[in-house]
Amino acid sequence: MSKGFLNNYDKRIIKEIMNIMIPENEEIAAAGNKGLIVELEKLFFDSEMHINSIKRILDAIDLNTDARLSGSFFSLTKEKKIEILKSLEKNMFDDFHIFKECIFGTYYCDDEVMRKIGWDNDFINKAKFGEYSFKPNILNKVKNINPFWRQV
Repeated sequence: MSKGFLNNYDKRIIKEIMNIMIPENEEIAAAGNKGLIVELEKLFFDSEMHINSIKRILDAIDLNTDARLSGSFFSLTKEKKIEILKSLEKNMFDDFHIFKECIFGTYYCDDEVMRKIGWDNDFINKAKFGEYSFKPNILNKVKNINPFWRQV
């Protein structure tokens, strides 16, 4: 699938959901308002599993009775949107879990977010982690434990 499979309406829905799931606080904008949809596409749209789950969630929102009766997902109150999201989480657990992974994964990969919460995005290259060699003597206690089963 191509990286640009989302239309503008889909992107607006994802942005709205991101804002609901990760709202703004006094230090940082809500996830959707940070403009991370392009980053979400870069991070997750090479994976057919992620694309399919996102598409199924968006389709379920489009087919939701309340959203259809009100004209769109955007016409609903925040409480009703949250109710729909909770229902999707309950009834489409696996797809919703993958959808949340995309949202939170994108948000916590953002440089500003990582700076604000004090995460070091270069921790892998730091010398303090160095190389550790395997020390076989750490298994000595385990080797001395008698089996917990009996011979039959």
